[in-house]
Amino acid sequence: MLNDNATKGRPREGRPYRFGTLPSIIKRICRTTKSQEPARNPVSVSSCEFVDRFSPPNEGSTRKAPESMGNHLHVLAEKIWHYHLMNHQLFKADVILVLCSHDTRVAERGAELFHQGWAPLLIFSGGLGTLTKNIWTEPEADQFARVAIGLGVPKNKILIENRSSNTGQNILFTRELLAAKEIDPQKFILVQKPYMERRSFATFKKLWPKKDVVVTSPQVSFDEYLDHYASKDLSRDEVISIMVGDLQRIKLYPDRGYQIYQEIPDDVWAAYEVLVQAGYNHRLVRA
Repeated sequence: MLNDNATKGRPREGRPYRFGTLPSIIKRICRTTKSQEPARNPVSVSSCEFVDRFSPPNEGSTRKAPESMGNHLHVLAEKIWHYHLMNHQLFKADVILVLCSHDTRVAERGAELFHQGWAPLLIFSGGLGTLTKNIWTEPEADQFARVAIGLGVPKNKILIENRSSNTGQNILFTRELLAAKEIDPQKFILVQKPYMERRSFATFKKLWPKKDVVVTSPQVSFDEYLDHYASKDLSRDEVISIMVGDLQRIKLYPDRGYQIYQEIPDDVWAAYEVLVQAGYNHRLVRA
């Protein structure tokens, strides 16, 4: 990923992480992954075949990550990806609330749900966030709305909230917008990027607990997302760093009052710790 400096400080062979040494963590995660059947793109047995041959570098080596350790890091990242997915069943709702970002394919998913008749109103929420303020000048919601209109959604079925800069503001500012228009929906479908499903759900339930909500995202696998959704503005490594950072937020934010509590299985958190040590730490917040 990065450069040789990213390997400095990596635990030497045999030094324990929170849940054991690196080889034992990876083997346990691979066993768990192979025994599960996630709804989208289950990991194949072959993706873990490298484990018996893997051993961490000796202290002072300059093994690069993830190019030379891509196989096992891929398994760990996909473990986190599947944790982020909520796999909710859709229900008929009053509103489809699309939480905007750099990924305009989320707008396409919102338009798809509208045309399928899941809800009669489509809301796009997003100004310029941490990522998009560095690549765009036009608010996310305005761009997303234009995508939906281009896909045939009538303008009079769309509302735009374009001031928010984070997930909490997405929810709070949308509440304000609906209250100002005297609209009081009871059932929501949230639309987000796949790796932000869980955090978006947890934030919504904290800030708007009396509403019914399910969350969905573009229906793609982990590999499809990395292959087709990463761009010149956001590399594959950066996508994984964001996934890792979102997992850290799921752990920290309930105590800060931002989200409801979500249980994190030990194997998922172990995957997080290894990826952080491998250099996927650019999107962490201060604990």
